[in-house]
Amino acid sequence: MMTSSAGLHFFSLTSPDYNSVDVSLTSPDYNSVDVSLTSPDYNSVDVSLTSPDYNSVDVSLTSPDYNSVDVSLTSPDYNSVDVSLTSPDYNSVDVSLTSPDYNSVDVSLTSPDYNSVDVSLTSPDYNSVDVSLTSPDYNSVDVSLTSPDYNSVDVSLTSPDYNSVDVSLTSPDYNSVDVSLTSPDYNSVDVSLTSPDYNSVDVSLTSPDYNSVDVSLTSPDYNSVDVSLTSPDYNSVDVSLTSPDYNSVAVSLTSPDYNSVDVSLTSPDYNSVDVSLCERRQSELNCYFRPLHGTTALHGVTKPGNQ
Repeated sequence: MMTSSAGLHFFSLTSPDYNSVDVSLTSPDYNSVDVSLTSPDYNSVDVSLTSPDYNSVDVSLTSPDYNSVDVSLTSPDYNSVDVSLTSPDYNSVDVSLTSPDYNSVDVSLTSPDYNSVDVSLTSPDYNSVDVSLTSPDYNSVDVSLTSPDYNSVDVSLTSPDYNSVDVSLTSPDYNSVDVSLTSPDYNSVDVSLTSPDYNSVDVSLTSPDYNSVDVSLTSPDYNSVDVSLTSPDYNSVDVSLTSPDYNSVAVSLTSPDYNSVDVSLTSPDYNSVDVSLCERRQSELNCYFRPLHGTTALHGVTKPGNQ
């Protein structure tokens, strides 16, 4: 069923079984678009919206089983975008949003099992980006955000098991970045933030077991950097911070056993540096601090034999 009136478009599909669903909207102006699909079984869902102007876009997919979901939104201006996918099983999810201006972007994926999740947002200006993925099992998660200006970025991944997590944020200016990963088991975690200016960066990883963790922050100016890793066992941890000026750096690693820890901070001036390693035993520890001038403060480092 489709109803249309004065710039309002509403698509509602309800059926016990869809083998294929393709919703394609192309128009010079949508004031409001609402695509709602509800069914016990979708083999393939493709939602494609192309228009010069969306004031509001709401795509909601609810079903016990999606084999493939592809949501593609392309427009010069989105005031609000809300993509919500809820289902017990996604084999593949691809959400792609491309526009010069997003005032608000909210991508929410909730399901017990994702084999592959790819969220890609490309725009010159995001006022707010919220990517939330919740599932007991992710085989692969790739979140990529590219824009000259983020006022707020919140990436939250919650699952008992990640085989691979890749969070990449690239922009000249972040006012606030919050990357939070919570899971009992990470095989590989790669968090990469690249921008000339971070006002606030908070990277929080919590899990009983990391096989590999790589946190890389590169920017000419950090006002505040907080990297917190908490887990009973790290096989490899690499925290690399490079910038000409850190006002505050806090790197906190807490675990009963590190096989390898490499914390590297390179900058001409640190106002405050706090590196804290707390553990029962440790095979190898490398901490490098090479400030060219200014004050370097190192607090709370506990090494074997110095407790």
